[in-house]
Amino acid sequence: MSVVSEVERIAVPIIENLGAELVDIQYTHSVLRLSIDMEGGVSTNVLARASRMISRTLDEDDPIPGKYTLEVSSPGVERPLRSAEHWEKAVGETVSIKLTPGSDVRRLIGELLSVSASEVDLSVTSVDGTDLPEAESRTVALADINKARTVYDWSRAFAKADAQQSDPAEPREEAAS
Repeated sequence: MSVVSEVERIAVPIIENLGAELVDIQYTHSVLRLSIDMEGGVSTNVLARASRMISRTLDEDDPIPGKYTLEVSSPGVERPLRSAEHWEKAVGETVSIKLTPGSDVRRLIGELLSVSASEVDLSVTSVDGTDLPEAESRTVALADINKARTVYDWSRAFAKADAQQSDPAEPREEAAS
């Protein structure tokens, strides 16, 4: 059994007991990274508890040879797309896709329209860093995707924050004493 599979077997029950879900596991260069999430976002308290509990169990079961560093975090607003479940959850979101070397283009950005077992359908708005004048439909084989992630629209977030702030030029009503 691989290190990642063994860690998943150990970590999933702990994470689920905290009301969260395991989003991703990576083990590279002696660093074990677990991304967890829950409905409404994961709190630092849950992250800390998960980290302590998983660390203790990994120390007892010892599935990883040698020294390693454990990192437990939220997946963040721009999430990697690695599993079929990740892709399915991202339908309707903007995604950035880096294609394998040898592809006709290197990077695509657009809305993820649908996912099947072998390919994804996109409404592409940018190709290799150049914005398109009009979105174009494109189907990409999953086998041709080297790396992918969701893209958070920061401009919409800032616009929403700006709209929620009151206009400082308008006089404020004083509270009655």
